[in-house]
Amino acid sequence: MYYDVYEVVGKAYGKSAIVTKQSKAIGITFGFEENQIHFDIVPGREINNYVIEKDLNLYVKPDWIWQRGSSFKTNIRLQKTMTVNKPEARTVIKLLKKYRDRNNLPLPTVMIEQWVVGALSNNNFGVYASPTENLLNSMDYMSRKMEHKNLIDVANSNNNLHDKVDNEQRGFISSQLQRDIKRIEENPRYIKDIFEC
Repeated sequence: MYYDVYEVVGKAYGKSAIVTKQSKAIGITFGFEENQIHFDIVPGREINNYVIEKDLNLYVKPDWIWQRGSSFKTNIRLQKTMTVNKPEARTVIKLLKKYRDRNNLPLPTVMIEQWVVGALSNNNFGVYASPTENLLNSMDYMSRKMEHKNLIDVANSNNNLHDKVDNEQRGFISSQLQRDIKRIEENPRYIKDIFEC
């Protein structure tokens, strides 16, 4: 199904957009340079009683051509409701995705979403009126959590999201986050630099 969707999307938009295969998604990018709009299509096969449970199997594309693809179970309801009624979290998630892309960091969006929601929960930093404070608190929380072995996926308790990024990469990202937090605290204007392309 994944390859069928890729083929259909490629035929429909291949001349006006860049269509790419990703691990679970098919990426579509319209526009040029700083005016790009990118979104992902994630094909999923309904399993069990989807109408009630909202469980999906997602295809995972292998890294190498000689490998077999695998499947990944997720709960789309939990995935979608994670940021519902949390506009502050969505704002920070967008900023951190820009930060990730600007720095070419191998961080899946699902990890960023879970860390930000965790950071802005009442048990951790909570939500502040200042987007900058929410961003810095989320960066600090992410940096500390990256050093843990596990990040359990809210949509599939059998899935450790930290398996997506190896220890060395997580250590590098954690250090970079702490460096940038320190630079912003020393010079608040630096925050513009980390988001400029």
